[in-house]
Amino acid sequence: MGALRSREHIPELRRQIRLLPKKPGCYIFKSGAGDILYVGKAKVLRNRATSYLAKDLQERTAIMISEARSIDFIVTENELEALMLENNLIKKNRPPYNIFMRDDKSYPYVVITVADKYPRLSVMRRPRIKGAKIYGPYTAKATRQTVDFLRGIFPICTCRTPEKGRNGRCPCLDYHIGKCMAPCLGADPDEYREMVTELCMFLEGKRGEILKRLDKQMKAASEEMRFERAAALRDRIKIIRGMLEDQKAVSVSARDADVVGFASTATSSVIQLLNIREGLIIDSKFFGFPYASEEEVIGSFLSQYYTSGPPIPPDLLLPQLPGEHEVIAELLSKTKGAKVRLSAPMRGEKKKLVAMAIENAEHSIEKEMSLETKSIEQSARLIEELRQALSLESAPRRIECYDISTTGGRNSVGSLILFVDGRPEKAGYRKFRIRLDDGLDDVGMMKEVLTRRLKHLNTDSKDRHFAQTPDLIVVDGGIGQTNAVASILDKAGHSIPLVGLAKRLEELYLPGKSKEPIRLQADSAPLRLLQQMRDEAHRFAISYHRSLRSQEMTRSALDSVPGVGATRRRRLLAAFASLEELAAAPEEQIVKAAGVPRTTAREIKRRAGEELSGG
Repeated sequence: MGALRSREHIPELRRQIRLLPKKPGCYIFKSGAGDILYVGKAKVLRNRATSYLAKDLQERTAIMISEARSIDFIVTENELEALMLENNLIKKNRPPYNIFMRDDKSYPYVVITVADKYPRLSVMRRPRIKGAKIYGPYTAKATRQTVDFLRGIFPICTCRTPEKGRNGRCPCLDYHIGKCMAPCLGADPDEYREMVTELCMFLEGKRGEILKRLDKQMKAASEEMRFERAAALRDRIKIIRGMLEDQKAVSVSARDADVVGFASTATSSVIQLLNIREGLIIDSKFFGFPYASEEEVIGSFLSQYYTSGPPIPPDLLLPQLPGEHEVIAELLSKTKGAKVRLSAPMRGEKKKLVAMAIENAEHSIEKEMSLETKSIEQSARLIEELRQALSLESAPRRIECYDISTTGGRNSVGSLILFVDGRPEKAGYRKFRIRLDDGLDDVGMMKEVLTRRLKHLNTDSKDRHFAQTPDLIVVDGGIGQTNAVASILDKAGHSIPLVGLAKRLEELYLPGKSKEPIRLQADSAPLRLLQQMRDEAHRFAISYHRSLRSQEMTRSALDSVPGVGATRRRRLLAAFASLEELAAAPEEQIVKAAGVPRTTAREIKRRAGEELSGG
């Protein structure tokens, strides 16, 4: 801990802080390697940054300052712009000492492309579609259930090209089971858009308004003797009305509001968000954060969550107001285009709603702690069983597994996947494009991959995963491949435990031992873990290999197209992930992506089709 608390660099930090202007903006603490450690905002940059030189800092802040070697800044016009800039910088760089929603990639959103002629519904983890309405985030399971339920009431299309149908065939099964109005069959655009509008209202909690609209449409359809349409609307009304009857109003004073609850342990914090629309609770969401104070977590959550796309209600009820609540309210009002109020109610019905959210947050964090403790215990048992099976001196907590993929010596690639405590650590996955002679055998290619990887061990590499020594290396192969890899490790001066997993009989080979291989029971947990790692490394290598092959095929298909030079070829390769995608794309999309005339786009599609068919 002494190294962490070293203050030898503080005089240099103090000198840099004295040079900061007394203006609003963002300050950025960086490590000696230039990595961004922390991003903050300030009404007065110099004053705020000076507070980090105090001796009574919180644990997390003290550790950050011990690693910081420089401070950068960006001046803004006002505090609101500073908050917006801070939010963008945190989302872009994900500094390790900032507070942000843990693993936000695990939260999918429901996206509706309302700007299209026939809007479609998609589920995305990082929605970036202009002119679309975004709802969520939800858990993965909740998203599947929500989408399945919604499409039973509102038959919206999910095809990427609604007017052409899925893969050029129409109509698909969704139409026949009543989950799509089939724009590919020429569905009435006005009726379709009305349905999409009602779907959006439903997701926004405006159920009462939907019933009035649907009732009016049903009567009009009956008068026009469009009885099938009237019956479909009647069924939709029945489902929504049944839902409303099952729900009970929880609030009269907070008709449309989001209620925030907070709970924490020594290591983590959670936010529980209750969505209230028309006086009814329509949804509850749970978000995890690393431990920080209640004020800091709530402030970070409000600016991160509501600027990422979800609908913003007029009222946000909080357990306590963050210090910059006025600036946050201004930011959210600007994002919504209408006034947003932040309040921490002290009495009455709204206070009870906040208490309900806090109680839910406490239950959620208890459940998460219980599951996490159970998971840690299971992982520890698994790693210990593996240690015993391989007769290792210490538990192999960090395991790296390697694979090679090639076809006839072309586009050869290697993959590295990392498991920590028995779970995939995808931030540690790496791809290698083989640089040497494509005619190398698998052992030669593995040698290149390991040599390139090992040179980063125990260095000041910016890649924190590469700098750490694994506790175990797994390779796909028998005793020959295993001994070859062992010689690479010996030559590089690394004594890292190594095991080979032979695919034919799932036998384990340890280097330097020509006797009988280790045979574990087929259902043993250590063997299943090693198989999972080998299969994951193979999948990762194959996906990269296919990507390179597809790019090569696409490039070869484009090489002979008149009017498609190097620049346009790069644009097409960036826009279309595969030859199949290029061949199936509408001409208009190719024109827009590459900036080519329609006749050239038509020729590109033709050549792509010929390449796929082998013509």
